[in-house]
Amino acid sequence: SVKDEILGIVGEIRQKNKDDNLILYSYWMGIHAKIATEVKKTFPDIKIVTRCHGGDLYEYRYKTNYIPFRKAIFENEDTIFTISENGKEYLKETYKIKLPPIIVSRLGTNQKYERSSISNEGGLNIVSCSYCIPLKRIELIIEALASIKEQGISWTHIGNGAEFEKLKQL
Repeated sequence: SVKDEILGIVGEIRQKNKDDNLILYSYWMGIHAKIATEVKKTFPDIKIVTRCHGGDLYEYRYKTNYIPFRKAIFENEDTIFTISENGKEYLKETYKIKLPPIIVSRLGTNQKYERSSISNEGGLNIVSCSYCIPLKRIELIIEALASIKEQGISWTHIGNGAEFEKLKQL
């Protein structure tokens, strides 16, 4: 099983690095975060950290209004990172139990980059990447680009989905 495989790996790491702190990090607050809580039962000194985004955070996005393993995850996590203040507040308001520390850690970077060597002959190159579903609000990119009067804008979107054809028409 995945759990046994992870237990074996963590055991090997513990043997080689007995004095080091060990953190299990899950990028999604789903089954991987739950497995980490199981590993912590065998290795109680490890730290567990998970990040949550949207589909792994908001229960109302599911027909059942339910995401499994929440209690086990919340009881055993050392830190939860949300990608927004809204996500942090949602956890606090939805779960009226003691939660681990919740830290907002946005995706992306604040680092400024020089313009790429790929040129649009002095114009602006924009790239977006997501599923084409209402939640992503891609039409806002289209509206913003349509309001720009200057020439030389190139937009590339990577991804498809239920709204792809509608967005192409816009």
